[in-house]
Amino acid sequence: MVGVFLDDVNPCNGPLMMIPRSQRRGHIFVPDTMDIPLEIVRDAANEHGIVPLMGPPGTVVFFDPLVIHGSAPNVSPFPRRIFYMNFVPVAACDLKPMRALFHCDPVPMPLTALAEDCLMGVAPCDY
Repeated sequence: MVGVFLDDVNPCNGPLMMIPRSQRRGHIFVPDTMDIPLEIVRDAANEHGIVPLMGPPGTVVFFDPLVIHGSAPNVSPFPRRIFYMNFVPVAACDLKPMRALFHCDPVPMPLTALAEDCLMGVAPCDY
């Protein structure tokens, strides 16, 4: 999974929280919901802690989607927009999407390689 911060993500606007190394538990199957049982989250947090993912706009984070993660609603007046891209192997295509289409498009599309010089001539950004 790849996330690109479109806004500043800080302690005030509900950063994504992660439990490091929790992906080692494998896929936690919870039918009919996106919520992992509290006792599993508590055990993993007690074992590995919880860390927030924060940074300025343009920050890119890569993580295994099996890492236990989530965020509280942003109740601040500051936006916290993050663009996510999920990459899954073809073998996972039988998983059923449990989110609205605008959260997760269930139609898999293969990645295609671009030419090595595809970014030549693109003006550099000055943030």
